[in-house]
Amino acid sequence: MEKEIEISSSPRIYLEEFEQGNNIHIDDLFFLIHNKKNNISNVNPPSREDHEKFCHNHPYRFWFLVYKEKRLYGSIYITNENSIGINFLDMKEVSNKAIIEHVIQHITPMPAKPSLVPSNFYCNVPPNDKEFIELLEQIGAEVSQISYKFK
Repeated sequence: MEKEIEISSSPRIYLEEFEQGNNIHIDDLFFLIHNKKNNISNVNPPSREDHEKFCHNHPYRFWFLVYKEKRLYGSIYITNENSIGINFLDMKEVSNKAIIEHVIQHITPMPAKPSLVPSNFYCNVPPNDKEFIELLEQIGAEVSQISYKFK
């Protein structure tokens, strides 16, 4: 995969592949995680030190920062289990659909492994994030399961 992938030229929207030693990428991701409205795994955002450790471990198959006209717009990651994490600063922005569609059309899911890896991409969504749910439905995503956590 290329280091920079253009999604649209006017306005210029592009993905930049995360680089472990790139402090701008680390700073941008830290900003995103601290400004996310709805969280699943980061209910309490990490400290700067914990965030840097996480970034240096780079646990994802692909990890992109999304920029619009050179301004931070969001991030997308894909795991080896075909999960896609999507974080846009503005979930109502019209460009979101094109960005997600580009990613799922140009990256092939990992092969399925029964009970471990589904055959297609999936995305976990907080149940109260109506804007995100609406966006995914516009793309044609379907509910495949409902998950509950135990306290």
